[in-house]
Amino acid sequence: MLGYPFSLSGHVVYGKQLGRSLGFPTMNLHVHNSCAVQTGIYIVKVYGLRQKSLPGIASLGTRPTIERKGQLLLETHLLDENLDAYGKLIQVVFLQRLRDEKKFSNLTNLILAATEDKQDAYNYFQIHGL
Repeated sequence: MLGYPFSLSGHVVYGKQLGRSLGFPTMNLHVHNSCAVQTGIYIVKVYGLRQKSLPGIASLGTRPTIERKGQLLLETHLLDENLDAYGKLIQVVFLQRLRDEKKFSNLTNLILAATEDKQDAYNYFQIHGL
């Protein structure tokens, strides 16, 4: 409805680095609680780390599987890059919503869902390009 995709920008902050240990390292951005985007999992592209945008998946939410009362956070995983982005200013552009944020019964189920999300993102970029 905006005529262009919604985006969020900010400096990448340190998290608990759990995503890295699960095979999905993320770049974390603090997000104001009144963010205009619905929480959930998204296909995104990221600007600010290379001369061109980079494909990724992002989770906007409170991490219910990990924390009981988590702070709203945007966690972005790059599909084919593993960069040290701490402190860098990035822009995350939301391209397509995949699903709602969900509380999983264990980390194994979280990893399985993230793996499916990542494959959905690869399929999206194969069809639509970056």
